[in-house]
Amino acid sequence: MLGERNGGWQVANKLLGSERFTTGHPRNAAMILNKARRVAEYSGAIRNPAFQHRLALLEIDLLAFSAFYRHAASLHGHGKAPASMAPVIKIAGGELGQQASELLVDAAGPLGSGADDIMIGNTAINPATDLFEMRRVTVGSGTVEIQRNIIAKRVLGLPS
Repeated sequence: MLGERNGGWQVANKLLGSERFTTGHPRNAAMILNKARRVAEYSGAIRNPAFQHRLALLEIDLLAFSAFYRHAASLHGHGKAPASMAPVIKIAGGELGQQASELLVDAAGPLGSGADDIMIGNTAINPATDLFEMRRVTVGSGTVEIQRNIIAKRVLGLPS
């Protein structure tokens, strides 16, 4: 038995909070943005000003989110994180990862939606796989809609 009798939901909820911190971790978006930059250099998309602009915006968002994440993780580690922290991490990190994976697919151009890997040096990159993986990550430990409902009900006290 974990925790108190009939206290399983509290234990599960605590584990989900930790899982949301993991699935919303900024390293997910950072790794994909690094791939997007490499693929864009390979494909030539890096020379496109619109692509450069999107990449820069996502890199700025990643820096800001990383600072927020470090603060949130510190609060969470000391048991002082507000109830909204894990859902916000999950939403923001997931959306940033999705945007990064979409940029990766765009960087690859016609190769982006293919099932084959793009070989850059000794590295195999598959933009479509990363795109689908980021979609999966945003569903695990509760979809964005569930996270928003948690914030609405538990934090803002809104009715169901």
